[in-house]
Amino acid sequence: MDVKTVIAVVVLILVSLGITAWIGVSSQEVGAEKNKVTYESQDEEDAPPIDDDDKRPKAVTEETSFNFGSMELGETGKHTFLLKNEGEDVLVIAKGASTCKCTVSDLPSNEIPPGETAEVLLEWEPKAPSPEFSQRARIWTNDPERRAIDFSVQGMVADLLTVSPSGELDAGNVQEDVGASARFRIYSNLADSFDEPPTMEYEGDFLSFEVKPFEEEDLEMTSAKSGYVVQVKISPDVPAGRSQETFGYLAKVDGREFTEQMTVKYRRRGPIRVMPLPGTVYFEKYGLVDFQRFQAAEGKTQEVTLLIEDPEDDAEIDVAIAEVEVPQVKVDVEPKTDLNLKGKQAFRLRFEIPPGAPPVDFARQTAPKVILKTTHPELPEIELHVEAHSR
Repeated sequence: MDVKTVIAVVVLILVSLGITAWIGVSSQEVGAEKNKVTYESQDEEDAPPIDDDDKRPKAVTEETSFNFGSMELGETGKHTFLLKNEGEDVLVIAKGASTCKCTVSDLPSNEIPPGETAEVLLEWEPKAPSPEFSQRARIWTNDPERRAIDFSVQGMVADLLTVSPSGELDAGNVQEDVGASARFRIYSNLADSFDEPPTMEYEGDFLSFEVKPFEEEDLEMTSAKSGYVVQVKISPDVPAGRSQETFGYLAKVDGREFTEQMTVKYRRRGPIRVMPLPGTVYFEKYGLVDFQRFQAAEGKTQEVTLLIEDPEDDAEIDVAIAEVEVPQVKVDVEPKTDLNLKGKQAFRLRFEIPPGAPPVDFARQTAPKVILKTTHPELPEIELHVEAHSR
């Protein structure tokens, strides 16, 4: 080999070594930079890129959905999903959109080497009861066959104890010699049983209670595991007019005590009967005159007759309009002299929404009231309500 050839070979070797060294340094630098990358993307276009290599990663999961059954509001739930790389290249992952807290186990730059497994922890803390609670988190990958993996959890979130309705009951009209009743449910979607049956706390004279365990239909309707129906009975001896009583309950579940003050409203007609005229719709239970639906341009009128028993001294009774809660409804009252009823006095009560009045939407739950004042000693006030819908 001549001198020139030797020199050329040496130079070639040196150049080759230099290139190799440069490539090695660059690879380390690139690797160092790559180790600093933490993907967190909302969109696929920003997800980990797919390499053009023949070797590919393969994202494999044993499960992507977990049903936790039921949990109490205020608790924090956790579940770990496993994500394995069964491919031949590194699986790079990135956290995507999430409705709960999603944590991936410690990995160098979110990479899962071939044959390795990462843990994806979902953590959730419900803010309100829900019969169909669900949360999810998306993981992006550089697996071209599985770019997005959605992990989800679902189940029921409930308070340990539920009362329905809570706070206030409406027993409607108190019937003579019969009384009235209302009921509510105390139940648990989480506990298989109560520590003991609920007890009622009441110091008055007009209420009594009956507490019965849930039957199968109650359990199905409420999706409860255990519960009781409480029947509240109102004595027929309550004073005439609208009134209410307050009581409390005590329930014990899983060693915890629950108490609440409840109100039951009722209405005893006393010495009065309300008789709707033909064409008028009246619901005695609610003391409600129902205009139903009509055209605002045409207006509508409803009339009832008030029959009030004579007081013990047989004195004449006066009835007057004390309050009409809404201006759209016009009300007037006058003695009905064409009726001669023994032991009773009659009055005509006329409700009108005049033609051309603005459209109204008086729903039953919030029906405006009409208050009448009387001189009858047992019936100082009469409260009625109006339901109407016009357009």
